[in-house]
Amino acid sequence: MQAFVKSSILDWYELVETILNTGIVSEILIRQADRRDSALFSCIAVNAYGRDDTNIQLIVQEPPDGVQDVRVIESASRSIKLSWTPPQYNGNSPITHYVIQFKDEGGE
Repeated sequence: MQAFVKSSILDWYELVETILNTGIVSEILIRQADRRDSALFSCIAVNAYGRDDTNIQLIVQEPPDGVQDVRVIESASRSIKLSWTPPQYNGNSPITHYVIQFKDEGGE
């Protein structure tokens, strides 16, 4: 049976504590999470007999930034060799492949 719900907003985090007959349930809500929310979150429980804690690592994954410094290294009538610098930010996930697209000068 739910007895009481308390909510507070800290910057863009919302802490919700629900007091039940069996104890307290605490939740942290992050709305519109982005890479800046990636962090180590700690939950600490304290009572008259001591304390205990647990940690949760949050890693927000996003699309990577674009590649930089794209250059033509070699070109021939039917081939081209390109190079580029990988993105500075990989979206917190390894880049597994690149997709190269081309368009004929006279094409659509």
